[in-house]
Order: sequence, then structure tokens, then C-alpha cells
Amino acid sequence: MDNLTPFAATCMPFMTPRNLESALIIVAGRFDLPPPGAGTAAKICEQQSLPPLEDVHYADPEHSSLKREGLASCPRSGTDILVYGDAWTPGGRPAAQALVEVRVGPCRRAAVVYGDRWWRRGFGGPRPSAPRSFERAPLVYERSFGGFLAGARGARREACERNPVGLGLMPSLTAAVDRALPNIEDPQQLIQTPSDLPSPVGFGPIARSWGPRRAFAGTYDDAWTAERAPLWPDDLDERFFRAAPPELRATKHLEGNEQLRLTGLHPGGVIELPLPHQRLLAKLRTATQTLRLPLPLDTVIIDATEMTLTMIWRAQVILRPSFLILEEILVRSLRDRSTA
Repeated sequence: MDNLTPFAATCMPFMTPRNLESALIIVAGRFDLPPPGAGTAAKICEQQSLPPLEDVHYADPEHSSLKREGLASCPRSGTDILVYGDAWTPGGRPAAQALVEVRVGPCRRAAVVYGDRWWRRGFGGPRPSAPRSFERAPLVYERSFGGFLAGARGARREACERNPVGLGLMPSLTAAVDRALPNIEDPQQLIQTPSDLPSPVGFGPIARSWGPRRAFAGTYDDAWTAERAPLWPDDLDERFFRAAPPELRATKHLEGNEQLRLTGLHPGGVIELPLPHQRLLAKLRTATQTLRLPLPLDTVIIDATEMTLTMIWRAQVILRPSFLILEEILVRSLRDRSTA
């Protein structure tokens, strides 16, 4: 593949959701974020590389959250926004809580982040202790509401499936005493009692095996094993390929120039800038025809620790019999007319 962009790119064979052979084209552009208050645009990094093609977890996949969603996946129907980093108190000074907010175009996700707390005995039932002071705290699902309860049913089972590595899910009121509360909470669903079951608050990717994402994967039963494996099942829902929290999923593909605003992710203050605007095109040529294909922006990855922004453009081309032998695949920016 000829890559005429300043970014990293790859192409690989991949099955579409309807089990058709295709070429999956991926371009990943990495940018440096400006510091808080700079009022400048993101700059293209000198060093470009593809994020991992496979999923990467923080630790054992069964007992930790997803650190990176692998690039080897079908394109998304809109843009996913994934955020990594730490919650910071204002100025990095010790405080009991901090506000984190991510805004990208039409998408917004907010959280209140508390210092460590525990349930203590109180009049009428357990009550949260005062939060300990902190300066920074990791924004990971391990610090959000959830957990694992053997034999859980109903709403508690759903809570287990939404975030099996989290904190705060209790089997009973009495069992909660001296146990930890989540650090990361939804400002609109603050936990009041150990029996509360709020949705987990996260900014990174939701693992494929977690609910409700797993429900969109389709049915993998004996009939699938006998008749379709290893292909996708007939009832696969393409929402399975959306990894971001619901609040950070743009219904349509973002195009660039949308405003990005990060609050509470840097001790120096708010980071604000427009998304870089890059329009990319793939050209695929066989002996008899040429296809030009726009590459939609389907993922925006913000790493507030490394102060980088990665934009993923991805498209899939079905390899029909007349298009099986590709003589050339070329990707370029639409601003570059020299290769049209």
C-alpha cells in the first residue's frame, strides 16, 4: 500500500458483518495537544505509529479493564471518542474531589472524582465517609461503580456485567460497612446508599465481553458452532463495534474542526482546541477498474497523560470477484491533488 499521508497506515483482509471478504483500510494520525490556555491547534507528531491491532488490557483480561481497543475491527457507524488519563484537582493541589468533563463536538461526558471513601455505620444505615484528599486519580473502570457478585440476579447481575472490575457493588447493606465506594461517579447519579445501582462512569473503551456491548455480538449456540463458525452469526448487531461509552459516541462521523474541551485532565487547567481537519481518500485499482473511497473518521483517542490526540480513519472494501486482485492501494489527503 502506498501511503502519501503524514500518518501511519495499514491494510488487511477482514470479514464484513455480513461475512463478505473485504480489505480493511486503517489510517492513524497522531497529534501533540497544546498545553492549557495556549489557544493553538494540535500539531502533527514527528513520529507516527499504528495503535495495537489487538485488544490490550491493563492486566489479566478477566480481571482488568480494556486499555486499548484493537484496530482490527469493522468500521463504526459514527465516531467513538476514547479518553485516557488522570483526574486532576485544580492546580494539582490536595482536594477531596474534582470535576472532569470531556466535550467533543456534540458529545459530552462528565464525572465527579472523589478521594478514597468507605462505608461507615450511621443512623439509618451505612453512610459514606469523608473523602481523603488527593491530587490525581486514574480514570479507569476499576475506580467506577461495579464489581463481581457470585450468583447475582436481576439488577445486580446487570451491574456485574456492565463493569465486573469496578467498586461498590454490595450483596447487602450490612456487608457494605468498611468497604470502599467508587471514586468516579456521575454527577446526576451520586451514590447515597449501598443499595444504589448507578451506571458505571468511564471514559475509555468498554470491553467486548461486558454488557451491554456483549448483547450485540449475536448468538453463539450449538447451531452457530455446527453451521457458521467461525463466521459472524446472523443476528450480529453492528452496535457491537462501538467501544466508547454511550455519551462519547457521535451518531454521525465527525469531520474535524469540532471543538474539543477537556476539563480536569491537566493540573494547569482547561485544554481547548478544534479537532484537526483532515479529509482522507483511498484509491484501489485492479486491471479493469479504479475505486476511490473516502475514509471516515471513526475514532478519536485522547491521551491526556501523554498529551496526544490520535485520529483513526477506517473503511472496508468488499472484494467481489471482479475486485479480488488489487494491483494498487493508495491513501492520501484530499488536499494533495498531485495523485488524483
